Order: sequence, then C-alpha cells, then structure tokens
Amino acid sequence: MQLSKPVRYWITFNPKKITSREGPKGEKNGFVSPASNEGPKLYIISAEEIPVYVGATKRPMGERMRTGFQSDGRNGYRGYLWRHYLSLAAVDIWQLELEEKDFAELKEDPTVKKAKENNNQKR
Repeated sequence: MQLSKPVRYWITFNPKKITSREGPKGEKNGFVSPASNEGPKLYIISAEEIPVYVGATKRPMGERMRTGFQSDGRNGYRGYLWRHYLSLAAVDIWQLELEEKDFAELKEDPTVKKAKENNNQKR
C-alpha cells in the first residue's frame, strides 16, 4: 500500500459550481489522472493554506466535487459548506495505491479478523 505524492489543483467557484480549475501543470480541462481515476483518494480543501475540509472518496474527483456543489439537502446531504463562504481554494489529492499483497495482509490482520467476527455476531 502506498500513498502518492499530493497533486494540487486550484479551483474558483460559486455556491453552485466550479467555474475554473487549474491543475499542477496548468491543465484547465478538469481533473486528470490519477485524480480522475476511480480508486481510494484522500483530499484536503484549503483556503490561504488553512485546511477547511478533509475528505476521502473512491470516485473520480470531478464526480465527487460535482456532488458536493450540487447537493441541496433533499436527500439529506447538503454538500460542501465551505462553498458558501469561499470563492477560491486549493485541492490537494493523494491517491492510495493498493497491491494484491495488501489485501492478503489485511485478511491476516488480527484487528480486521476481530472486526469481521464482531460484525458477523451483530447480524
């Protein structure tokens, strides 16, 4: 299991949508790989280098951000609160890279085994 180096994007937005996005190499067409891939990611939204939100997702970042900007509470999720108070933010994204051996190690981890047993007993 390995965590990639962070990739930074700059976004400008209004409460309803992202109006511009700039990638680490000046890309302007949205999130690019690995941020655009499915798979586990950790991301931190910062304003003036101060973290305002920490999130995790398995979805592509564009899809996750769209959900956070378009949600209005009808289904219980109200979206990102910070979108109402900021107009510019940095998005740092780390991709978690899992290998087959990581899953084998998890199967043998005593903590995971205990959690699985407890979960099965509750059913």
